[in-house]
Amino acid sequence: MNPQVPGYTIQREVGKGGMGVVYRALRNADGASVAIKILLPHMVNAITSRRFQREGQALKSLDHPNIVRVFEVGCREGVHYLAMEFLEGVPLSRVMRTHGVRLPLPSALAFARQVARALAAIHERGMTHRDLKPSNVIVCAGDTAKLLDFGLVQVEGLTMLTATGNVVGTPAYMSPEQCDGTALDHRTDIYSFGVMLYELVCGVPPFHSESVYDLLEMQRRSAPASPRARRRDLPHECEQLILRCLEKAPGDRPQSMQEVLACLGDAAPPGAATCTPEDAGAARPGSRRRTRVLTLFALVALLAAAISWALDSLLAGLRTRVAEALGTLRTAGVPATSDGDAARLAAIAQAAAAHHRGRAAEAGGDFEDAYESFREAHDLCGDRIEYVHALVRIAGKLNREREVVPRVAAYLATPASDDPGSMLKIWLDEKERE
Repeated sequence: MNPQVPGYTIQREVGKGGMGVVYRALRNADGASVAIKILLPHMVNAITSRRFQREGQALKSLDHPNIVRVFEVGCREGVHYLAMEFLEGVPLSRVMRTHGVRLPLPSALAFARQVARALAAIHERGMTHRDLKPSNVIVCAGDTAKLLDFGLVQVEGLTMLTATGNVVGTPAYMSPEQCDGTALDHRTDIYSFGVMLYELVCGVPPFHSESVYDLLEMQRRSAPASPRARRRDLPHECEQLILRCLEKAPGDRPQSMQEVLACLGDAAPPGAATCTPEDAGAARPGSRRRTRVLTLFALVALLAAAISWALDSLLAGLRTRVAEALGTLRTAGVPATSDGDAARLAAIAQAAAAHHRGRAAEAGGDFEDAYESFREAHDLCGDRIEYVHALVRIAGKLNREREVVPRVAAYLATPASDDPGSMLKIWLDEKERE
């Protein structure tokens, strides 16, 4: 049975999310078709209802050709709702699927510019969307793209309506800081825009996994494959823009959507300006110099990895020596060192060494040995989150995840557990539903 909203005649449900349900309705005053978004009853309390009203008013103030119009925000007879324009169109995600592998480049860039303009407009109002993805963009007549579904919107100075201290958003499009559950600003949308632009021009998102946990890990740590390796006619400037948007650190990304629009050639017709397609085999001036620079960067990265490995080994050795020294002091009767101190330091040293062995085995493709080493590290120091994550990661490669479920559950139950973004909680919930 449809809910009742005074002033509107609800016709049918057209969508549902974690925050509310969207219905098609008629506005009784003039018979116009509108979309009514109703806050789910279990979401309603004194705080959320006040925020819903304030955030709705912020959305109502927007008037932009690429953003869905909000006509009214209200609460009548206990029902909290937003009345918006009803869009006759299809999600951009469906448009992408109808083209098979990928969109024609001029069309992809035209849609990207429209979404970028919409984001620039909400950012200028101190708002952050936080759930940008192709299914939240509706393509209407004339290939006009409109951004909608502001269910996770955050208004500057306000706490997000659905904030719970956990991960919110859609994992395939979430920024690393979203995955970590840390404070967000408009640059989280810039990362999500980079994911969407990558998918628009390449036909696939930069990261994919059936496991939500693995997908969040990829967003936090993995480098995307080169867009031009997937699409040779993609301009170099476009590839560089995508990769900058996908930087893990917010400070390394473009700092505004205006900067993004400048790179997209906002004033130029689709497919022109800085994002004009190149001939696939054409050589670019300076390409050899860029190749040499990239090679140098790769060598520096390898050197940094080698130094990191060496420091890990040194640290493990130092911990072992500290434990031995404390043991000697204890044997000599020095009162400042207890049996517990020495045992704990010895366990830390042994766990660090086991974790180091596991990482080396994993890098070499010996996942069984890596699993045993990571399990040893966790047995010795079960309160270290990196050891829990290592076990989860390697168990997934061996299809032995059920074995580590009790360990993850036990870790999360401890008062000292530190799970940024509740990633382990997401993984555990996922396994318990299987």
